[in-house]
Amino acid sequence: MLALVLALVAQAAPTSMLVRPLELGEAAPETRAVALLRVRVEDPAAAETSAELAQKLLAPVRQESFVSFVSMYEKRPTREARGVLGTFSRTMLDPVVAEAVFEGEAVQAGPLEGRDGGVYYVRRIERDAACRQVLVAANDGTARERAEALVRELRAGADFSRVARERSADRASALRGGDLAIFERGRRDVLLRAAAFEARVGEVAGPIETPLGFHVLQRVGVAALSPSLRDDSWARVRAILVAFSGAPGAQADIEREHDDAEALANELAARIARGEDMAALAALHDDDRGGRERRGDLGWVRRASTEMPQFFDGLFLQPPGTLIGPVATRLGFVLLRREDSGLRSRVEVRRSPLAELVQSLDVRASDGPASPAAATALAAWRVLAEDPTLRVELEAALPRLSSSADLKAWCALQPESRRAPALEVARTLAALEPEFLAERWPESARRIDAAMAELRERQVALFDAALDVSLRELRLSDPRGVVRVGLVTRAAPTERGSTPRFLALGDVATMFDELLASTVLASTAGGNESTPVIAALRSAYGPRATLAIEALVRAQSASVVRRAFAPDYRGHSAADALAERLGALWLGHVERGEPLDATLKALSALAR
Repeated sequence: MLALVLALVAQAAPTSMLVRPLELGEAAPETRAVALLRVRVEDPAAAETSAELAQKLLAPVRQESFVSFVSMYEKRPTREARGVLGTFSRTMLDPVVAEAVFEGEAVQAGPLEGRDGGVYYVRRIERDAACRQVLVAANDGTARERAEALVRELRAGADFSRVARERSADRASALRGGDLAIFERGRRDVLLRAAAFEARVGEVAGPIETPLGFHVLQRVGVAALSPSLRDDSWARVRAILVAFSGAPGAQADIEREHDDAEALANELAARIARGEDMAALAALHDDDRGGRERRGDLGWVRRASTEMPQFFDGLFLQPPGTLIGPVATRLGFVLLRREDSGLRSRVEVRRSPLAELVQSLDVRASDGPASPAAATALAAWRVLAEDPTLRVELEAALPRLSSSADLKAWCALQPESRRAPALEVARTLAALEPEFLAERWPESARRIDAAMAELRERQVALFDAALDVSLRELRLSDPRGVVRVGLVTRAAPTERGSTPRFLALGDVATMFDELLASTVLASTAGGNESTPVIAALRSAYGPRATLAIEALVRAQSASVVRRAFAPDYRGHSAADALAERLGALWLGHVERGEPLDATLKALSALAR
């Protein structure tokens, strides 16, 4: 039905073979949730016109039952009548319907004669529903009885947030006091989504059974939940299509064969990974209709609403900025990347033989005398590090560079004044690389991959919730960016107060703590300077404020890890007595509920 709705839209706008419609505005499009019935009688000899059939179908339907009626025709459409429930932008609807939905004052409109010849009846409905949850894990009779008892207790007035924190089996939402999600109306919402929309604000609903167990929900106002819990519905996308001769839609002058197209797509992927501008490459190589003129920009795509290939779903599963592909399709090979920052900050953990080799230089030097080649490479690295900007940029790039050849290509993109020290590092690493890849990297890669698998299991369930809690308790806003961290067997020491770029192998709680601290530290600058916690520390500690902020962030991260999944976790030992006392004061606030104002005064007093 979605494809049908989109096919009916008359557009005098740019088009693409990959995405329809193209939403090229600077911001994500405005949307409305609607229940829509479309009736069209195509047989000219039929006894009834489209308008007459629509009127006949709706005659017994009361206005308050219209949504249920549309839902019935969405699940069981007929040849002449189809229903649609969901959230759409203006360009996803027939222009006549869009005008009624976006410009009209009436909640319900119809009959409307669409430009496609169909007759429409449409009603605006609630777009968002926010809810909290308590989960009782298991699907047996005992679990059902526990869930039903919870419903009675909560309806009798028990504090939902407290019950969720103490008794919910879903630790992610439990950390937030049960805050689960702000759902956006979709097509054929079921289970938790359906229950959230059916409940009134403040109502306790359930238990609802899913494969995870029994869920007890409470619908709350949208403003009660963090905006980061909204459905991640829109993504800004850039793509490059590399077509081959004979592919559907390919220009007649494309002569490359299938294998040549695949080779070019792989080459472009490698160049983008090394830091080349994807938009500039798209302007030269994108074979999508109008793609070169748009520099690969596909605009905003909406999950489950935009007509697009299924593999585009990966845009909502990977951190923004992650290159996807090349993906083989009947049109050719597609590279795509999410260009917006998403709804919340993300951590992306990567591993790279080059990053492991670079980190091993300092580590091996501290273990004892290095080989002549390693000593030369270490000396070149230290010369490069004299330019702090170049060092930070290279450390950020290392996790996505796989070899010294990738590093040489990255160097070519740097300003000429910085290029020489980076190229010297690449040259000296190239001399070490063959032995390293043959003798050291296979075992390192095995250990890193095992650690990443265990870490991601925790990240999927808990990281977003842990980040939400940390930012809220520190009174910070979410910078909505990606913190990229390289995972290595042993990480070289970093300057105190700096955001770690490399994470050493360890137990899951320690790695989780480091990742969380890295993300929160990145958010303590740029837009968060005026928050009461950061402002108080900067005012009281002056030149030592960076160290004081780091001490608080590390205490906060360790606290959340304890609450999330490791009750006995102690965190990293304090570097000095001041940091230890700062951390203890802060934990008195976040774990024992001591007032923020009193805590900030005590923190400031320590500086004196």
